Amino acid sequence: SSEYLLCLINDLLDIAKIDAESMAFDPENFKLDLLIKEVYAFFENQYNKKGVLLEYTIATNVEFIYADRFKCKQIMINLLSNALKYTPGNGKVSIEVSLEPDNVLFKIIDSGIGIKKEYLEQIFTEFFQPDQSRDRALGGTGIGLALAKRLVEMHNGKIGVISEPENGSIFWFALPMQY
Repeated sequence: SSEYLLCLINDLLDIAKIDAESMAFDPENFKLDLLIKEVYAFFENQYNKKGVLLEYTIATNVEFIYADRFKCKQIMINLLSNALKYTPGNGKVSIEVSLEPDNVLFKIIDSGIGIKKEYLEQIFTEFFQPDQSRDRALGGTGIGLALAKRLVEMHNGKIGVISEPENGSIFWFALPMQY
């Protein structure tokens, strides 16, 4: 309970810092595979415990990215936490990283419960929960996706979701290539 509360407080403080334009932004050039492997290692036990397969692929033409490493990790953690919450045991979550002409594209693809079409536009809004009783029971606060969106926007990137009920979700974000 205390860890959950600490995470919620930290997420709210991060949103307040972004709103006040006082959040540090420290871009650097770093290897993408190291970030993905670090995030994978962070979640591996949690996914195994629930019986959800976690895998990743990184396109061979993507090696480095210029971005805020800590914030990229935070985006990935928020998206992978949601994927774990909403994917039943024996499900699957994939991380895919590819290169587009001007962006590095990250996808979190899950075989979870999916999202109704009428909720897709609101899903990145603070405190929005499509099914409040279910979402709270699973440990959701409605803040993680909103924070992920703001962190992506700090990078001048874009974030979105493609989903249907019972057919899983694809949460994606694209960060511009900078050198």
